[in-house]
Amino acid sequence: MANRINRFSIHMMALAIIIAIAGCGNDSQNLPPGFSTINGFQITASSPDVGASFVPLDQTIQVRFSESVDPNSLAGNLKITKTVGTKVTDVTAQAQITTSDNDSVVVISFQQGLEFNVKYKLTFLSGVSSITKKKLARTTEIAFSTGVADDGFGIGAKIKPGAPTVVSRERQIYGTPEEGGPCLGFLYRFNEDLQIVPRITVQSQRGFGAYTESSFDGDVSRAYVDSYDTYYLHIGCGCEYLLPDYYRIIEVKEAVDLEGLYMEQVDHKLFKTPAGAC
Repeated sequence: MANRINRFSIHMMALAIIIAIAGCGNDSQNLPPGFSTINGFQITASSPDVGASFVPLDQTIQVRFSESVDPNSLAGNLKITKTVGTKVTDVTAQAQITTSDNDSVVVISFQQGLEFNVKYKLTFLSGVSSITKKKLARTTEIAFSTGVADDGFGIGAKIKPGAPTVVSRERQIYGTPEEGGPCLGFLYRFNEDLQIVPRITVQSQRGFGAYTESSFDGDVSRAYVDSYDTYYLHIGCGCEYLLPDYYRIIEVKEAVDLEGLYMEQVDHKLFKTPAGAC
């Protein structure tokens, strides 16, 4: 009886050591679930990391294995899906799948890049094998996201269906002569966050319907550090920018949202310098 207990104790201790080693391997190498340092042929790292969010849209996906992969074994044994809301789509056929670093890294990319606010999942089936014919121990999934944003400030805080539109325009005259003013600018707010600073052009003319004295792309920047839906168009500081009877035709020529959709039509607005501005 004592011998049986001792043998059982030794067996459990050995099992505990194996589990501890596997756990350490996963922690130290950030291995996906289902793989550990005990398995000879395994995934050892991925980029993006497992569970990553706000992955850049131009990022190439890389999955590293402990040994060189047989590229031919990937066909039919690697599945790539994207999830938008509750809709899951198989995009394996759209992916460009290659290998690098002596076939130890599987490289995945899409011609149009990743899509914003989409959950991607890579599924490696046990049919994937090394060049020495070792098989993966079990099916493994690596998932990451190019979203998902919470409400509030920061990129992705405002995402709307359809193309972006201008929702408000506000002329701003500010600053004293001692501060280098008065300055003239315009605050433009869109219905959603934009990928890049919008292109806004300015035409200046003295008198309504007069010939255009100047036309140029405006000096545009984000109005607030953590806001991507509001932009400031700076015209200039000094009374020469605030002459009476001056009109400015301001057009938002180009704006693109986080889904890659462009504003469908030019936003055109005529502003007149108010009396007594300078």
